[in-house]
Amino acid sequence: MNKEIVPFDFAAVSAAAEQIAKSTIIPKNFRGDVGGVLIAMEYANRLNMPLLAIMQTMYIIYGKPAFESKFVIAAINASGKFESPLMFKYNESKTSCYAYSFHRGEVLNGVTVSLEMAKKEGWYDKEGSKWKTMPELMLMYRAASFWANMYAPDIKMGMTTIDEIRDSAESEPNVSVPAEKQPKEKKEIDPLALEQPKSEKPTSVSDIMGLYKTADTAKKQKIASVMAQKGDWRSWDSENLKTLYKELEQL
Repeated sequence: MNKEIVPFDFAAVSAAAEQIAKSTIIPKNFRGDVGGVLIAMEYANRLNMPLLAIMQTMYIIYGKPAFESKFVIAAINASGKFESPLMFKYNESKTSCYAYSFHRGEVLNGVTVSLEMAKKEGWYDKEGSKWKTMPELMLMYRAASFWANMYAPDIKMGMTTIDEIRDSAESEPNVSVPAEKQPKEKKEIDPLALEQPKSEKPTSVSDIMGLYKTADTAKKQKIASVMAQKGDWRSWDSENLKTLYKELEQL
């Protein structure tokens, strides 16, 4: 895949976006949305892919651009960077899956994603979740996204999948009353409660992957190197994951 990025002439591109937004052959979610078309054009430019192909797999979820997971897989396979297309390995019960490929004779194994992980992370029981109805497909999609974060961040380039956004979305806050005007309830203070230390949220695999995802390119390489040395760290308990998280955070 050609990685050359062509600079935008914003005035010309904006005019083109206005015309494209009027078209009846583009997906409905882009019709009349000049801003959305501009974002799609930017991604098409960066990925050196046809604009229509981008628009057919791109959606705005909770105000963020997101892509279908199959598009991320296709982008990896089309890059020519690896010696094989992205492949997937399930356990016998089809309750866990990891993605893998080959590069210079080395097997590149991704994070193992399981239904147990989906339940612990809260993905499984979210409203509208596909984890209950299409578990094998969801395992494959999430495994592909984790693999891309580890081995192909230059291809994924910050692309978030629809499933990732839906799974990580928090409930919308109630903004009908400004926070400073909300009535405060009077609560009795329990002296014993003041002596109790606040419990920390258990560290999870998603926390580790989130740290990797937000790191710059140099730090991502360091994190990936450490993670490879740790072996099957994805099966570690929360306490060991917490220690690993602090180690990676200091890189």
